[in-house]
Amino acid sequence: MNSIEESYYDILKVPKKASVSEIVAAYHSVKGAFSKDSVATYSLFSSDETRSELEKLEEAYQVLSNIDKRREYDQKLLKQENQELPKMSELILKRSAEASAMSAPLTPTPVPGGESDASNDPCSGVILKGLRTKRGLSIEDVSRITKIPSKFIAAIEAEEISKLPTRVYIQGFVKNLASLYRLNPSAAGAQYLEKTFKPK
Repeated sequence: MNSIEESYYDILKVPKKASVSEIVAAYHSVKGAFSKDSVATYSLFSSDETRSELEKLEEAYQVLSNIDKRREYDQKLLKQENQELPKMSELILKRSAEASAMSAPLTPTPVPGGESDASNDPCSGVILKGLRTKRGLSIEDVSRITKIPSKFIAAIEAEEISKLPTRVYIQGFVKNLASLYRLNPSAAGAQYLEKTFKPK
């Protein structure tokens, strides 16, 4: 069974209480991200990585779409979560420390206003662009540091969602940018999606 960090629910991007119809819809949505026409396939994954992700996706779908298999999986997952909770707390603290250490060399001079520039407003493309320019970084610099393609960084800052891959990748990109700019990655990712996908 996959680790607690990547459960079948995580792979399909659905909550544990998701209905079968929601699981089916999520399966087709995620699978579509790996189609030959998807920008995510060619920009983010090699052919071997794509094959591996699709295999995990199929495995997750086969289990969660079957009532009996899902019930058995949920029991195993609950037991595993209870066993690994202390380990997860340690891991979160370790990753937080690593993120801080990794971002420190990227801001050799103090940034006027620091994080308070963005703390009162939800994360947006304008805020991310402002934090980048205050650090004297070009889009190419950020691309080199984060490994995010320049075109996606530009689209994120301009909030041009049509030029970006699926939501899960957008959220991942924003989290990486937030780590670089010393923001809360999880909060930034959620806020950006909420703002940009909010009905007009």
